[in-house]
Amino acid sequence: QETVNLSIIEGSEIIYLFRIRKRKYLPFDIQIGTKLPVYCTAMGKILMAMGPLQKTQSILKALKFKPLTARTIIRLDKFLEELDKVRTKGYAINDEELSIGNRAVAAPIADKRGHVVAAINIAVPTAEYSRSQMEKILAPKVMRTAKQISEALIKMEVP
Repeated sequence: QETVNLSIIEGSEIIYLFRIRKRKYLPFDIQIGTKLPVYCTAMGKILMAMGPLQKTQSILKALKFKPLTARTIIRLDKFLEELDKVRTKGYAINDEELSIGNRAVAAPIADKRGHVVAAINIAVPTAEYSRSQMEKILAPKVMRTAKQISEALIKMEVP
């Protein structure tokens, strides 16, 4: 019963392709086609951490960090550390890095070659979920859903 989004990477931004919004709690509206920076979104972190190295390297070289909140990662070395954590855990978290009052957890969607082609997230108000609850409750759910979507995508692909 929470907001769910799906995105792909385009340049140094994610672009929203699918969105089920359960309630409005962000100070701005996200629509299909909305673009947001990769460095301050859970889906952007997933796509950067698990995407093709050649593509992500070129994005990293062009990234221009801008603080959107006091929690936004604004240094390349810190962002690279965050991407390492994402690779280890298999999911990414945005903890008020995009907007105060918002947390999100994202997981990768892969094609039959194992290439990450999209990301899915669950976005919630910080007043209702702590970071710990995100990791214990929502991360397994979003990872399970991403795996199911990946499996369905693989079945749909032509050999």
